[in-house]
Amino acid sequence: MTEGKKIWFMTVRTEEDVHAQALGFTKQFYAYAYADSAAEAAAVGVKWYAEKKGIPCTVKESECLPAKQQAFDTYSFPHQIINIPADVLAGIYDRRGYPESLRDAAFRV
Repeated sequence: MTEGKKIWFMTVRTEEDVHAQALGFTKQFYAYAYADSAAEAAAVGVKWYAEKKGIPCTVKESECLPAKQQAFDTYSFPHQIINIPADVLAGIYDRRGYPESLRDAAFRV
């Protein structure tokens, strides 16, 4: 892990219902970002969902908390950690023996 950066757990809020796996239709869901601070994590979350997914949302800095688990390898879907370093993700895929056809691209902004 890069010095100072952390994995942040954040609450993402939308004005309209969206479908989130395991939650169904909701105006609130959760995500992870790799960032230097809660403020950066919030900005990255808003940017990812608005620009890449077309979901206008808000992420309050106060609702971005350091994730309890900071080891990338422990996440089932590490590619969904917004801004995970590409080399870290590639290493996880290699250790797990994922073929190229199953290697999802990282969420990056």
